[in-house]
Amino acid sequence: GYYYYRPTGDDGQTHAFSANISWILVTFAVVSPMIMQIRQAFTRRENALDAIAEMKSIASNILLANTIWNWGTDGRQKLPADHNPRAKLLIRGLLTDLYTFLTMPTFTRGRHRFTASGIAEAVAYNAQVDTLYQRMMVAFRQLHMQVETMKALGLPPNEASRVNQYHWFLQARFERLCNIKLYRTPQATRSFTRLIILLLPLFYGPYYVYMINSSEGHTSFAFALVMSAMTSLVMIGIFNVEKALEDPFTEEGLDGVQVDVAFRRIFLALDMAYP
Repeated sequence: GYYYYRPTGDDGQTHAFSANISWILVTFAVVSPMIMQIRQAFTRRENALDAIAEMKSIASNILLANTIWNWGTDGRQKLPADHNPRAKLLIRGLLTDLYTFLTMPTFTRGRHRFTASGIAEAVAYNAQVDTLYQRMMVAFRQLHMQVETMKALGLPPNEASRVNQYHWFLQARFERLCNIKLYRTPQATRSFTRLIILLLPLFYGPYYVYMINSSEGHTSFAFALVMSAMTSLVMIGIFNVEKALEDPFTEEGLDGVQVDVAFRRIFLALDMAYP
């Protein structure tokens, strides 16, 4: 509106500022990076789903190895009475700590690095993360001790090595999920995109005036105004799609990982493996 209803000049006529501005810059500088970020965000979500699926199968097999595998002549009968319940308790504790970590609020945004309140919030959450990491490491150590107990009672070394390899597989999936939670798409690109979306209507105002003046009255001011608003809304919508998938575990949108459902099914699988 400012570019269209400019003050009159010395000759008493209104001189609207119009220009046929190319949209190529917007395509390469704004739209293409946003599409790339959406692709990266979806890739992160798919990687998280793959890791959860693998984690479910590995955790189930670790529990089965601790509760079912036998060796020699009823070598399992020599195990302590609490061996099986303890194995299940350790695995459930690991998964519960991971669930707590994945469902924490996002604390890796730009404000968590550049504002005082955000930094304080990030410090508090990082302290919780450190505690969860330590608890998970202790649980993995105790799972290894479970295997050592089985080895001491006759479990063949190759079978014990296989169970310990399962532990390594499970810990690798844990680390992958934690990294997806902690790291995001490039902050500089996201900040630049957000700034351009805010400034775009100001710089492209002359283009909509050009639409009105160059169509011999067939394009009304209202149409140009709606076109300007729709352009901004489309870009804001694309940006929000990408933003909702930045942390795939928060369930801000419809396409995030359903963490509650996924972990409920993992716990059900463990209950079926060892009621």
